[in-house]
Amino acid sequence: MLQDELAEEAHNPDLGQVVHADTDEGALVLSVGHVLQRFTNDYFISPRPRSAVGRSADNAVRSGRYSVVFSVAPAPSHVVTTFPQFITWDRPARYGPVLWEDYQLAAGRKMYAR
Repeated sequence: MLQDELAEEAHNPDLGQVVHADTDEGALVLSVGHVLQRFTNDYFISPRPRSAVGRSADNAVRSGRYSVVFSVAPAPSHVVTTFPQFITWDRPARYGPVLWEDYQLAAGRKMYAR
């Protein structure tokens, strides 16, 4: 990686490591969340994103990178279940239906248990 690149990185669960995500100027990098992963039966994986600060040749921090967090979530009473088109004979459902409110509570307990 060149020193003056802005480095977008994500955890690749298949490799068990963080990998560089090559982007072109003006590219939009999206990270899917855990709910989309459940909806798609792991077709889309929710990575742990991370970004490295880009620096120029004189070690100054580069500008021009913008991060915007935009979250969408179901209503608390919505049952999150895998979309049927992502369940096949050779790829059975990996997640059972769960009430969104219950999922959020369990995820919060897991996150803050440490």
